[in-house]
Amino acid sequence: MSNDSCNTQAIHRRQFMTNATRDLGCLVGLGVLPGCTVPVRTVRVPAKSVVTIPIERYPELERPGGMVKVLVGRLGAVFVRRGSEGFEGISAVCTHQGCIVDPAGRGFRCPCHGSSYDHDGINVGGPAPAPLSRFRVTSTDGLLRLHLKVQSGA
Repeated sequence: MSNDSCNTQAIHRRQFMTNATRDLGCLVGLGVLPGCTVPVRTVRVPAKSVVTIPIERYPELERPGGMVKVLVGRLGAVFVRRGSEGFEGISAVCTHQGCIVDPAGRGFRCPCHGSSYDHDGINVGGPAPAPLSRFRVTSTDGLLRLHLKVQSGA
């Protein structure tokens, strides 16, 4: 048996690199499809009624949809997100049993029992009995102020 008969399915290096690049692009593309978890940078702050966050330290907040997770002592965590009309705060504490939700696709998902919430924190699936709490966020002079009193009507 000759070497040529064993290599009937061999591909050239250029074709291999083309295929590998295409396949890697597909895998990267899958990471941005709805339902995938998006990593979000975390900020630790002391628990106060108003928390101050300098926007310049978090460039993700300079673009619409940009978000950081703010860890606030006993209160758990709040996502601060730049919306189309300013900033907003959405609790990261699942209303089912208090687990911390993760961003997923265009909403949030609880890793503990599978509750899911839409982009605005409204419960859309799983055992969660209510929407995620909302918090007011104001912006002046390059500083965000996260007001940790729950807004009514959320």
